Amino acid sequence: MQRIRRLVRVIPRERRRSYLATIPLSAFNGVLDLATVAVAGRLAGSLVGQNLNDLIPNINVFNESQGSQVLWLVLILVVLSWVSSSTKLFLRVIQEKLNAQVWRDISDTILAKVVGQPYEYFLTEKSSAISAQIMTNLQRFSERIIYPTLLITSSTITIFILSIALALTLGINGIILLTLLGIAFFLISSLVIPYLRHASNQRVRLDNLASSLLNQIFYSIRDIHLTQRGSYFESKFVKAGQSAKSFEWISRLLPDVPRLLIEPLAITLIFAAALIPRLGKLGSEELAITLIPFVSTFVVALVKLTPPLQDLFRSISQLRGALPQIDAALKYLELPKPKRAFISKEGLSPEGIFPRREISLHNIGYRYPESDQAALRSISLNIPVGSRIALMGPTGSGKTTLSSILLAHLEPTTGQVRLDGIPLNESDISAWQRCCSEVPQNISLLDASILENIAFGQPDEQIDHDEVWDAICAAQLYETVTEMPHGLYTCVGENGVNFSGGQRQRLALARAFYRKTKFLILDEATSSLDEKTEADVISSLEIIGRRCTTVVIAHRLNTLSKCDQIYEIKDGIVTSSGTYNDLCNPNHPLGMSVKE
Repeated sequence: MQRIRRLVRVIPRERRRSYLATIPLSAFNGVLDLATVAVAGRLAGSLVGQNLNDLIPNINVFNESQGSQVLWLVLILVVLSWVSSSTKLFLRVIQEKLNAQVWRDISDTILAKVVGQPYEYFLTEKSSAISAQIMTNLQRFSERIIYPTLLITSSTITIFILSIALALTLGINGIILLTLLGIAFFLISSLVIPYLRHASNQRVRLDNLASSLLNQIFYSIRDIHLTQRGSYFESKFVKAGQSAKSFEWISRLLPDVPRLLIEPLAITLIFAAALIPRLGKLGSEELAITLIPFVSTFVVALVKLTPPLQDLFRSISQLRGALPQIDAALKYLELPKPKRAFISKEGLSPEGIFPRREISLHNIGYRYPESDQAALRSISLNIPVGSRIALMGPTGSGKTTLSSILLAHLEPTTGQVRLDGIPLNESDISAWQRCCSEVPQNISLLDASILENIAFGQPDEQIDHDEVWDAICAAQLYETVTEMPHGLYTCVGENGVNFSGGQRQRLALARAFYRKTKFLILDEATSSLDEKTEADVISSLEIIGRRCTTVVIAHRLNTLSKCDQIYEIKDGIVTSSGTYNDLCNPNHPLGMSVKE
């Protein structure tokens, strides 16, 4: 129950109110079923010649002839049946809509919370597991937790009302009957639930594994073609599917087992309670006249009681067996409040946060999660606003980690990032990141048009096409775009598959230029460009001038020649620094490192 309460707390209040609104309708359905059972009993009594007295004064319906009684009762029974079925259909529509709304609410909440987590979160979480949770497991979560909860509510109310009627009719026998059914269900479900939970756990695990395998296959398709290893990956996926198949049918079958066993038991007990007390006390004709209305009432009651009992037993079994799926959803639903990716109403604006003099790092140290070795150690450097500095060093030396700290993707383990001497606080990160852009070596592009990739997340009606073209020209992409048949509306394909490596990098540069970024990091951003195009891009940076503070991570001397200061990073520390002239001096530490 604690898990259910935790789940209820994250469901929007509007949905909780909608859920409460289904209770009166469920009660009305129960009353209609009770009235149907009562009328059916009176109809059976009328058909065998029993005298039925009016219970409401001055309304002479049943004191007329037997034929009139039967006609009236048949008419009432037909009307009750139509009204009852209509209200049940209406209730089911409400439940289905509410179930879909809650599913979307939970999916949207998980996405918002995950997207808003700090970058470090994604260093330890698998994206395939998150995707599987949002798309696949939450659908099952809806089917096996949200919808069963709604059915339990409506079924319990209907069963409660009909059970009161049965208890009043059978007396102590009715109470004993209901108690025995409850004990039988508890014993059967206690045997089933452990296997159902195990099956649910395995389904979550195998779904995540299958999603991960698919991502690996699609991302490695070029290597799979070259190595001819398709059969290896196919066999792994088939093996995971075979394992999931057994748990799939088990998890679908087990919730029905208690119902399939309880249903014949209930029929047996009801008829035993009706017949046994009367056997030997009445003659066959009197027994028939007495039992026909009695048994008819219970047959109709059983018809009305069976569907909610089925829903109740199945839903309880599903809910108890689906606890692992609740845990999987709560893992994401109870993440801390999003602090990234969304414009914060708190803190400073981008204009207010950006420094006028310098961006500085003071004694920066960083250790990646689950790592024993520090990636950065006691790094201090100043970046004057409007300057262009370079970071150079061997692969794995800490250059990209340092750029991630400058962009506030990573929070330093020790030390501070300062803007004009003021430490960058948590509340200011949103404003600071809106000042920044990054062009990495491995570009991530949307499966959309050139226009959408450059504007990146900006609604169509807010896009300034003139500024888009200015950004395209600055990124030396004008001729490429104008030669394409659909121009700005040409689709780049999944992650830019329709573009060359150089075109993808220039598209990422155009995105940065369009944002009019004030702090730009180029992480090997010109590595896929030929020398002429690289020179043109560097010239574009010159055109932008000192309005943009730039940090360049590069190895090409041509790129480094345009930088005001160069820092060499080795083993997570700054080993030397100087200008491009120092880099060309074989006697300077920078020049010596190039010579090596």
